Amino acid sequence: MVINMEDRKQVIEKIRKIRFGIGLDTKSLTEEQRAALEDKKRILKDASKLAKEIHTKNPHFIFELIQNAEDNEYREGVKPKIRFIIDLDYLIIQNNEKGFNEEDAKDLCGIGSTRKTKVLGYIGEKGIGFKSVFMVANKVQIYSNGFQFGFNYDESNPVTMIIPEWIDEIPDFVDLTQTNIVLYLKPEIRNEISKYIEEIHPSLLLFLRKLKVIEVEEKDENKVKRMELHEKDGIVEVIYNGRKSYWKVIKKLFEVPQDIDEERRRDVSETEIILAFPLKEDHSPDTSNEQFVFAYLPVRKYGFKFIIQADFLLPITREDIIKDNKWNEWLRDSIVEVFLDAVREFKNDENLKYSFYNYLPLEEIKDDFFLPVVEQ
Repeated sequence: MVINMEDRKQVIEKIRKIRFGIGLDTKSLTEEQRAALEDKKRILKDASKLAKEIHTKNPHFIFELIQNAEDNEYREGVKPKIRFIIDLDYLIIQNNEKGFNEEDAKDLCGIGSTRKTKVLGYIGEKGIGFKSVFMVANKVQIYSNGFQFGFNYDESNPVTMIIPEWIDEIPDFVDLTQTNIVLYLKPEIRNEISKYIEEIHPSLLLFLRKLKVIEVEEKDENKVKRMELHEKDGIVEVIYNGRKSYWKVIKKLFEVPQDIDEERRRDVSETEIILAFPLKEDHSPDTSNEQFVFAYLPVRKYGFKFIIQADFLLPITREDIIKDNKWNEWLRDSIVEVFLDAVREFKNDENLKYSFYNYLPLEEIKDDFFLPVVEQ
């Protein structure tokens, strides 16, 4: 397919002109254009609010980028993959999705305007999304399907995080066969970036619906880490740097009850709880290790022999689950329903129907928050 670069450039110029009034002749405005400029006042206010949130909520921008890749569309036959390339001054994120269109470009140049609904709850910090990249970079560039534009964020002028600028020359390191996001890292972040990337746990793939491969390349050390997921006959296999682990994964969707009024999850109408049971190579239960409780990132171990993943609310330290919280208590109490679904599946599995009880000894669970799960 031939890509008309001039058309793509016109999209970016139109966004600059209509949404931000850049290069607009104010004497000959249509009513629609006047209304758009009036809306600019709201955009400025929203940008200031968002900038404040980015610098106070400490969002995990890596997981926002993974969420973006999870939301993207992929061509048939493509194994969805995201790759993080760490270099001295920048971080490149490559994703083999279909690529940007005009609406995607417009979304990225707005606040809270994404067309992709996240009813399940999602990996990142609600309401911040892609803009969390400005926590680590003031210069951000996007190359996708003929679009090549960027943002030069001036922290004293928050609206600059959504004013696009067309890029004429494409750097050599950009792979034009896929979407590239380039973050030119702030000097104080450059030595920290590997730490952020290390937060990606191989088990994260168990919780995603589309992405099957996550890769991390560190240029200075000339090494690549690869996490890959395969599924066959109801068994999930995760390969991490050549080592295989096997899992039986049970997922259940829950509607959020109307009496759960949690500010941080106000836009979430459904959420998913996932239990992942470790298996040996012969697909019998592997209960040799305690497993993490996850809120997309591992929180800590509480004594369970299987992984629990739920959209728990955590304090800023992420070291524990917030107690005495209605949302968290509802999620906790719903775990039993998912476990009962798992038992029904185990009973139909020759390798598990007589041995799934091995997951059940819960005497090691002493944490007050999870005791109701044990008692049920």
